[in-house]
Amino acid sequence: MASLGTNTKFAYSTNLTTPIWSVLPEMTEVNPPAVEVEDVQGTYYGITRRIFKPGLKKLSDMSVTLFYNPDDTPTQTLITNTGNVLLFGLSIKEPDDKWTWFKFTGFVTKYEIKTPMDGNMEITFSIKPDGVTWELTQNATTDPFA
Repeated sequence: MASLGTNTKFAYSTNLTTPIWSVLPEMTEVNPPAVEVEDVQGTYYGITRRIFKPGLKKLSDMSVTLFYNPDDTPTQTLITNTGNVLLFGLSIKEPDDKWTWFKFTGFVTKYEIKTPMDGNMEITFSIKPDGVTWELTQNATTDPFA
């Protein structure tokens, strides 16, 4: 059974060793990083075609969009830390009350504030995982950001 988006939390910590999580409020969209496998091309003596083998895994860039509130401390701290390596976490509460969560280090590459004339202001953060820390936990019994 699929989880609803309202069961998703995205947080960050400026402390990489002992996380103190700041959960981003009022998210409207999360595009988590995809796991990509690079392909390695090779040729071998006596074979007249290219051979491809799986290479290293990497995480693609991700983005998160939320309603913009200039008085919100977690949002302002993330803006201030643009370009600094942070610990990020994404958690999803499953229908069986178990948690799946993904933790990785990365940095905000840009943020963009949208100010529509007839709606709420939104801010979108673009985040690049750095590949140093990358951990997936499934069937956790507690909310990691509680």
